[in-house]
Amino acid sequence: MVLFKQFITIPSTEYQVNSVSTISNPKNSSLVFIQKDYEGLLENLNNVKGCCVVAENGMSISDDLYKIHNFILTDNPRLHFAKIYSLLAEYDEKNSRNRNYSNVNGALIGENVIIGENTIIEPFCFIDHDVIIGSNTVIRSGTRIRRNTKIGSDCLIKENSVIGTPGFSFEKDEEDNFIKVPQLGGVVIHDKVELGALSTVDSGAIEPTLINDQVKMMDHAHVAHNVTIGEKTVVGAGTTIAGSTKIGKDVWISPNCTITHKISIGDGVVIGLSARIHKSVPAGTTMINEGAEVLERLLQFIDYKNELLGETEYTERKFGRGHPYYK
Repeated sequence: MVLFKQFITIPSTEYQVNSVSTISNPKNSSLVFIQKDYEGLLENLNNVKGCCVVAENGMSISDDLYKIHNFILTDNPRLHFAKIYSLLAEYDEKNSRNRNYSNVNGALIGENVIIGENTIIEPFCFIDHDVIIGSNTVIRSGTRIRRNTKIGSDCLIKENSVIGTPGFSFEKDEEDNFIKVPQLGGVVIHDKVELGALSTVDSGAIEPTLINDQVKMMDHAHVAHNVTIGEKTVVGAGTTIAGSTKIGKDVWISPNCTITHKISIGDGVVIGLSARIHKSVPAGTTMINEGAEVLERLLQFIDYKNELLGETEYTERKFGRGHPYYK
């Protein structure tokens, strides 16, 4: 949950909120949004009060919920949520501009930073405000750690890693312009985690991106917003894990893999070198893909597949029978 210094009034609603939360885990006096696809989660709002809920038109909202929450009904709840959330983020950013950084042994460290015993922060690091780092952790030179990040004990964060930078999330408004969805949920890294050099872990949008105990990431790995990685999982060099994906425990992800957004990878999965994962993977599965193939053989395979499906030959249609790629 994102905490703000003061209450802020949402324009046109005369309603005050002091945080942002998800419909799966709503908080009192928070900003929430919900779409029709998740209408069943409306019942979660019975457990809290005073929320400003941006909801999609056509949803069945009970009179009891109207009594304890304020609803904004719209055809595009995510867009209007982003606009309101941006106001909260802008307000919070203005407050943070008055805060100071201290030079500690060549590292810049912000206010309200808690650092445990025997933790080493090397020169040329940047530690933003409101960061917590446990004991016996090493933060190597050049690392940038943004606000609302928590790092556990006995961790190693290697050179030039970036933790907690805003994730990539946009909506288009009525005039087809991009509206940035703020990403202020932060990052939580548990104990005995190792991040390779030049790794990036993006902030969650509302709730934190989560890396559990003993996760090991090689160099140049990227973890997008809202990702969860289970205990003792290994993430190979150059791997990209897209937003809101859930990775189980004891998973092995080889170098240069790409895992798409909003899927789940079960416990004990093995993902082979350079694999591209487009859908959820059950626990205990081994995933591999073929190596690169010459173009001629690939086109032959496409022809064979289309012939089985009763379709016109791809290469003849695409290139013409006299083209050198047509065999």
